[in-house]
Amino acid sequence: MTILWPDVLKDASCSPPELRNAARGGGASFTGAEQQVYSDAGRWEISYKVPVRNRAQRLAWRAMIARLREGEPIFAKVFDKDRAKGFNGAAPAAALSVSAAARATTISLAAANLAVEAGVHLTIGQRLYRVKEVTAYTPAASIHQQIITDGPWSDSAVWVDDGSQPAAYTLKITPPLREAAASGTAVDFVNLVCLCVQASDDTNGDLALDNASTGTPTLKLVEF
Repeated sequence: MTILWPDVLKDASCSPPELRNAARGGGASFTGAEQQVYSDAGRWEISYKVPVRNRAQRLAWRAMIARLREGEPIFAKVFDKDRAKGFNGAAPAAALSVSAAARATTISLAAANLAVEAGVHLTIGQRLYRVKEVTAYTPAASIHQQIITDGPWSDSAVWVDDGSQPAAYTLKITPPLREAAASGTAVDFVNLVCLCVQASDDTNGDLALDNASTGTPTLKLVEF
């Protein structure tokens, strides 16, 4: 079973996710030079601080840590203030417009009510990615423009309530896609998650309480 992040612990904060183990060196030579080998397939590392203030939170934390320490993975929530922005308060939506193979580093999206910038995070199939570069962008076309230009229609595209065609993005992402994804697969820029396990540390996740009541434990997770 995969652990779902408990709702009662939603006030947690986390450090920005960072890719680790992407470079290896063989040690410096006598001249000080060192050869580095770089990989684009590092693993995400996320650190959390979680306020625990009541009985429900204490029990939820204990149960979650017990399962993590037995090796169960978790859909870790990523609390990111710099998520992609929507337009006019409308809920953003996006999906792949072209199928992408495993280890692809470029994806194509159809998006509605969404402004994508380099540096934002996204989730595809419970895996976390970061946009390195926006290489192409085509604004949404209204239904009037579609009719007068006889533009193409896509059955798999994101549906927009006013009938207009969605915007199109081409993005370079990191790390490479962990799994192949078909056209029409949802791409989430808002509810960010990353499939993780607990980082190896005997004290990782320990809950120290003040007056046997409140505490702010820390937790480090690494991508599974």
